[in-house]
Amino acid sequence: MTVLFGLIVLIGCLVLGLISENRAGSALEGEAQDALHKLAKQTAETVESRLQARLYVVEALANNSIVCGKSGDREATTEEKLAVLRDEQKRAESLGFKRLGLAEKMGR
Repeated sequence: MTVLFGLIVLIGCLVLGLISENRAGSALEGEAQDALHKLAKQTAETVESRLQARLYVVEALANNSIVCGKSGDREATTEEKLAVLRDEQKRAESLGFKRLGLAEKMGR
């Protein structure tokens, strides 16, 4: 009788242990998925902000009157354009720009 009672208690404990392990595993998996989702979203936002900062630099250069070819009422020289690019290069290095250059409409 005591042995039977012990077996019933043992089987009950095993069943409860298996159920709790299953539920804990499911909860852990759900938390891991949520954490990975949040990490991916945060990483995407970081990449987006870095790209946006780089885009602002390029747009500022494109809107610069000297780089566009105007220096007051005369045509800007290549040396003036390169001087502007050198100054911008120093500021843009922190954003990952390695080089800035000029290209003419004909590709030279």
